[in-house]
Amino acid sequence: MHFDPWSSNDGRDDDPVNLVSRPVCEDRDSREILMLTDDRQKLKDYIDDLSARGNTSIDLGMKWGTALLDPAMRPVVNKMIGHGEVPSRFSLRPFAYDDLETLKVVVLMTDGQNTSQYYIEDDHRSGESDVYWNEQTEEYSIWNKRNGDGNDGLFYWVNNNLWRDHPKGNGHWDCGKEGLRGYPNDLDGDGIENEYFCYEVPNQDDNENGTAVNLSYPELWAYTSIRYNTEKNYYPWMNDSEARSQWRYGVYDTVGSGTKDNRTKAICDAAKTEQIVVYTIGFEAPSGGVSVLKDCASSPSHFFDVDGLEISNAFKSIAQQITQLRLTQ
Repeated sequence: MHFDPWSSNDGRDDDPVNLVSRPVCEDRDSREILMLTDDRQKLKDYIDDLSARGNTSIDLGMKWGTALLDPAMRPVVNKMIGHGEVPSRFSLRPFAYDDLETLKVVVLMTDGQNTSQYYIEDDHRSGESDVYWNEQTEEYSIWNKRNGDGNDGLFYWVNNNLWRDHPKGNGHWDCGKEGLRGYPNDLDGDGIENEYFCYEVPNQDDNENGTAVNLSYPELWAYTSIRYNTEKNYYPWMNDSEARSQWRYGVYDTVGSGTKDNRTKAICDAAKTEQIVVYTIGFEAPSGGVSVLKDCASSPSHFFDVDGLEISNAFKSIAQQITQLRLTQ
């Protein structure tokens, strides 16, 4: 998902249609995978245009490198050929593992070590959130389900620090009973929803303009950082620790480096089982990354620990070894 667990600023701060500025997964061209090609210049230009920032996921690099050699990827390749995204000469790729004319090689390089991976928890990945956004006035309203603070079933108008029976911009709901809203509810606790008919009457506030839209969770996180949502939309009316627990640390979780090290090992082992030759390069990598790379390589001689310009020699050596292997086969 497109989300930001760190920033205290909101994507809407600069422009109401801006996505969050520091997402875990960036949708930038400079971070995309380049699928199969034998165009040397295109490959070099693509590498020159790559940008690196954020956390390190050696497991994901190895996963994609191995997947692009797996015959199970062939339907995907053919579909991309049909879309003009991969040259037609790759229609039989990836070749079978037992193809005697084929040598499969992965070169895995890192300058780091596996770090934490962030993800949105299942109960906040889909469906409607409690947050409403009025694009015309650029304001949030928050529905308080059942907080037990006397404002259950009401909407908090963030910019006004007021409680109302509707999100700002959606007029007034007349339900015949105070506190009830115009869609499924069971605020009196008898287990029956929709027992009151509600209808909308004109706006009751002179300064109430625009229309508030209920945001789905993917929409909310794409435009509103998790920290901003917690601090600006919930802190003003919730207990701070409760707000943090529910709307910050209760929204996302992490996968630690140890788990990612084990994932990397599993992928490397699976690749080597299929006779894929695995070279690894640690470019000024810390000890944690070096350990993972050593374990992943096909043999100790397939691992290179390099600094500075030594990396050029490592790639030359790998190229020579691959050429020799091809000649031998």
